[in-house]
Amino acid sequence: MTALRRTRRPLVAALVLAMIFTLFGAATPAGASPSSDEHEFLRLLNQSRTAAGLPALVSDTTLAATSRSWSGTMASAGRIYHASDLGTVAASVEPEWRKIGENVGVGYDVGGLHQAFMNSPGHRDNIMGGYNRVGIGVVHADGKTWVTVRFLLGSTITGITGLEAPLPTITQRGIDHACSGLQASSTTFTDTIGNTHAAAITCLTQWGIASGKTTTTYEPNSPVTRQQLATFVRNMLQEAGVPLSQKPGNHFDDDDASVHHLAINQLAELGVVTGKAPRTYRPAAFVSRAEMTTFLVRAHKVVAGTTLSDGPRYFNDTAGNTHEVNINRAAQAGIAAGVSAGTFSPKGRVTRAQMATFICRTLDLLVDTGEIAAP
Repeated sequence: MTALRRTRRPLVAALVLAMIFTLFGAATPAGASPSSDEHEFLRLLNQSRTAAGLPALVSDTTLAATSRSWSGTMASAGRIYHASDLGTVAASVEPEWRKIGENVGVGYDVGGLHQAFMNSPGHRDNIMGGYNRVGIGVVHADGKTWVTVRFLLGSTITGITGLEAPLPTITQRGIDHACSGLQASSTTFTDTIGNTHAAAITCLTQWGIASGKTTTTYEPNSPVTRQQLATFVRNMLQEAGVPLSQKPGNHFDDDDASVHHLAINQLAELGVVTGKAPRTYRPAAFVSRAEMTTFLVRAHKVVAGTTLSDGPRYFNDTAGNTHEVNINRAAQAGIAAGVSAGTFSPKGRVTRAQMATFICRTLDLLVDTGEIAAP
């Protein structure tokens, strides 16, 4: 196995090219996100390869995480330079790796940086090289775009190439149907002022579905566990008038000591929740964005009697995920939205604030369609 590293001469060339764009470009657009920039780098890279008759590289999310970390390291240091342990990086991603390469740069716009790479023989060689996977990591700092592009030859994986057809736009639901008739909360959470989800948090507490951690704090940024979400969703079904068994069967062996034991089993009876393994719920595990979406899609079906309509593929990072169908259903209904355009982050943790908005949008749909009465 060999690790390809740029020589000092291409490294200096990359620095010069990056500095040219730093001096004469425009600052990174305020609306640009690192993930959208990474996708654009991927698109341009594979556009260049396919135009030359080469196969497109597949985005490797694990490799991209290492690239993102390195871009952050460069941004903190205020200079671009290559990692000295690419072989170790490759082995951590793919034990049977055969070749790895790296391009690094800093500038003001994705197109300019890509063209700089293409104009530099050493960096162009990587872009056009004999690899099958790529990991792109972007960090924005001080108005600049820092990028690390790592190329890997290893086993074949599935993933996006950036050349897929444009994804449909999601029209997010508001929460007015579910919340506008409520009185202002008599409790002011001091830690939700200015939070994007503050209105949904107030609404959810007025419905009686959620409450604060104390009389004055909600802890909006705290992650939600699987057992906590069970209680929130149970409370939503209760407010919607769904009959709930007070003596449900004991569906799991690992939640008996949980204060959420009843809620978990009530939802299991209704088919809203399932275990992580037979007889295993893992109540203290943090709930993922994908799991939460499935909880809510199933809960909606319990109330409405019908499953939400299937949607098209809205996100690039949900392919093959167990919850992909429900994620697209929720996106179609305006309940779920991504963390950025085309990115859902299905394995990401759900905060108490985000949970409030997701549940409020579900309530909004149910009120809007007449399944439950407005407050």
